[in-house]
Amino acid sequence: MSDQKTPAPSLPEGRRIAILGGGVGAMATAFALTDRPDWQRDYAITVYQLGWRLGGKGASGRNHALGERIEEHGLHIWFGFYENAFRMMRRCLRALETGDLYPDPSHPADDRALLERHFERGDRLTLMESIDGRWHPYELAFPPNDELPGDGDALPSPLEYLRRLLAWIRQSIADVADDWRGGPPTDARDVLPRVLERLATRGDAPPRDHPLDLLDTCLRLIEDAPAGARAPGLRPTRHDLVPDILERVARWVLGALERRVASDPEVRRLFVTIDLGLAAARGIVADGVLTGGFAAIDDRNFEAWLADNGASRMACTSAFVRAVYGLGFAFEDGNPERPRAAAGVALCGLLRLLFTYRGAPMWKMRTGMGDSIFEPLYRLLTRRGVTFEFFQRVRRVEPSAAGDAIERVVIGEQVHPLPDYPYLRTVKGASCWPNEPSYEHFEEAAALEAMRRDPTKYVDLESYWSSWDERCETPRTLERGRDFDVLVLGISLGALPIVCPELAARNPLWQRMYERVKTIPTQAFQLWMTKSPPEVSGFAVGTVLGSFVEPLDTWADMSQTLGAEAWTPADEPRQVAYVCGALPERPDPSGFNDPAYPRACKADVYRNMLAYLTSDVRHLWPRAVVAGSPAHLDWRLLVDPTGGAGEDRLRHQFWIANVEPPQRYVLSVPGSMAARLPSDRSGFANLYLAGDWTLTGLSAGCVESAVMSAFRAARAISGVPIHVVGEDD
Repeated sequence: MSDQKTPAPSLPEGRRIAILGGGVGAMATAFALTDRPDWQRDYAITVYQLGWRLGGKGASGRNHALGERIEEHGLHIWFGFYENAFRMMRRCLRALETGDLYPDPSHPADDRALLERHFERGDRLTLMESIDGRWHPYELAFPPNDELPGDGDALPSPLEYLRRLLAWIRQSIADVADDWRGGPPTDARDVLPRVLERLATRGDAPPRDHPLDLLDTCLRLIEDAPAGARAPGLRPTRHDLVPDILERVARWVLGALERRVASDPEVRRLFVTIDLGLAAARGIVADGVLTGGFAAIDDRNFEAWLADNGASRMACTSAFVRAVYGLGFAFEDGNPERPRAAAGVALCGLLRLLFTYRGAPMWKMRTGMGDSIFEPLYRLLTRRGVTFEFFQRVRRVEPSAAGDAIERVVIGEQVHPLPDYPYLRTVKGASCWPNEPSYEHFEEAAALEAMRRDPTKYVDLESYWSSWDERCETPRTLERGRDFDVLVLGISLGALPIVCPELAARNPLWQRMYERVKTIPTQAFQLWMTKSPPEVSGFAVGTVLGSFVEPLDTWADMSQTLGAEAWTPADEPRQVAYVCGALPERPDPSGFNDPAYPRACKADVYRNMLAYLTSDVRHLWPRAVVAGSPAHLDWRLLVDPTGGAGEDRLRHQFWIANVEPPQRYVLSVPGSMAARLPSDRSGFANLYLAGDWTLTGLSAGCVESAVMSAFRAARAISGVPIHVVGEDD
């Protein structure tokens, strides 16, 4: 597991592959390219990575001084519809466990026990709704199933999603249908002629047909269309009737409920869920999703799209809609007053979550993402023969004079590690990444130590603001035809205008992407506590909670990771809480010249954390606060091996401002999907793209989108028919 440089082997032209970056997209590309025993006959692959560890936005590290605790960039949970990402990790983990680096894909194994050793099922998703100044938790019930994520070959078409959505709405109404009619619902074939006759009048009077009959009619109208077809094959006259029928259902059901929404939170929740479901179903038909896919509504903001399709103001401002924005950090410039999410991306993600999850809606890693994902991938890829070069800062990616290919990559070698440099450390028998580099194992150790002692300097080998900058680095240039033939750009979008400005100068599609695909900084903190969630609140162990106060709207109990840490018995926590949200932009006028900037951003996060814990947290953990006004967290509940008192105990927790360009979260703002570039069509002959900022079937900032992008890039490079589940959504 060394980063020792090796000369590029003598291979036919086009076979030396350089991968820039070490996040999900970069690692998934390397995995897919090497996932056959004879890959080295065709390729030599080298990964160039900034700093001392892999992971990008998903990097995590162990803090040796504080119980080997796991320190993350934020909250990372995999959803049960991540078919491509789980397919990769199941093969990776199976290869490492069995010693067979290339498991036979024609003989799939039952990975149930293997997967559950590394992931915990999560089925507790709670949303917080503020009603008349009081917070009400809505726990969403997701029934488990026996499937495993990664087993799927295809996803539902928009038509099939519509069928499932209508069936779900119908069941939601049927669960309370005794309020309107007793007895079994009328057969759809019998009621269809009568409903069509009613619709011919198109009057405003309440329909005489029951809402279940009307929904049965909708299902009857579309039941003959082939399930796998994007164009549903509906007869146009009947196709046009579906939104009108659903509008009548809405008037009937919601009219019956609205008198009770103010006094009964459960009725309010039912009202909102049915209202949103009906609006989404109407929009799918009326706005061309059945024929044009989710891209047909990419230019619409999700909330406005719901309102345009009949959703009430109450529904559009509800916890359910706010959670879409909060869980996706979907605030332009990080401003909670500017929620911006493309309707197509939001709807696609919601439908996948509701109707295609396997096993459970969420799968929570049992340790940090660096340990659970990037350490196994690193171990497998090095065994397969991939070369990793750490401490390589990409400075510029330069096109050829003709502007049709990438000619060179300018790199700064940050430091020179000694031969015994310890890239990984061992905790409880498992290897993992440290939270900082081993400074004493560099040739430049003395100079680095002197700079670290200087309070006017800022030393961080992952930071663009680091005082250890290009003046301290050794310049290096990778040349096409000598060091690489094919280049994979796995660096995240936030850094690309900095390292790839010439690509935009040569190709207007790159300039359009830089302008229209937005990124924002995020913030997160972790608390290690002496009491479990049920001891401080009414929430169960394992709860994931969203749509709470801005800007820190998401909390999750991640106590399943504590078993991987190494606390002393006296300090052992009973809970670790992760809290995260978007971080409002703080303009940096210095152009990476002010080492005080990242410190100021981190101080902003501390102030936000302190405000959260001295006012808002009482709504979540009422038994963890000190009596008084305003009630604040009892600092004694925080684990602090140094024995601090009062707020000093908070200063021994972990908080982070993700302001570094590669760490910025990629948004899916309205109208941005068309500006994303596909992995295999960069506009430069030898350049391929890998990351959640490219055009995929999800086009969203998530692990699954990055893996989909990577698989598509690897397929284009290798010519191997790599299947990408859901790439055509």
